[in-house]
Amino acid sequence: MYSKYEGKMLSLSQEHETPDDLFETLHKEFNFQTDLAASELNHKLSHYYTKDNDALSYNWHGRNWLNQPFNKVGKWVEKAYKDSKKYKSTIVMLVLVKANTNWWRDYIFKAKEVRFINQKIQFKNTEQGLRFPACIVVFQPHRGSTKWRVIKNKSVETRNDLKW
Repeated sequence: MYSKYEGKMLSLSQEHETPDDLFETLHKEFNFQTDLAASELNHKLSHYYTKDNDALSYNWHGRNWLNQPFNKVGKWVEKAYKDSKKYKSTIVMLVLVKANTNWWRDYIFKAKEVRFINQKIQFKNTEQGLRFPACIVVFQPHRGSTKWRVIKNKSVETRNDLKW
């Protein structure tokens, strides 16, 4: 069956380099120590994990950036949530908005903060942009409810009145 979207839905790789402006803004805020899912060509920090030394098999301490492969996002989100609690670490990650999934319900709703990105994300060094809604999720030890925000062209609207 032919689809006019067929070419847009295929990806030869799960490794997409985070746009510099998105990363730098978050890095200034969180001062990351480790890039948890990178490659030799697209890592953002000097300390990083690749698919060859699989970050999922290590403990995540400190302040971490994560732009994980989107094909197994549930495993990455679960690990981010559990390690942030166990090691009192900070894991900030770029995640697709998939509110109809178990991993979203089980872990994203327990994050310290969720920042919805109100624009298309254009990955670096590729023509491929992210067609689906995305957000930044901050896993960090906290008390109280998750804070929900919307990022609109570098301005941020905080929504504490959202009831879930």
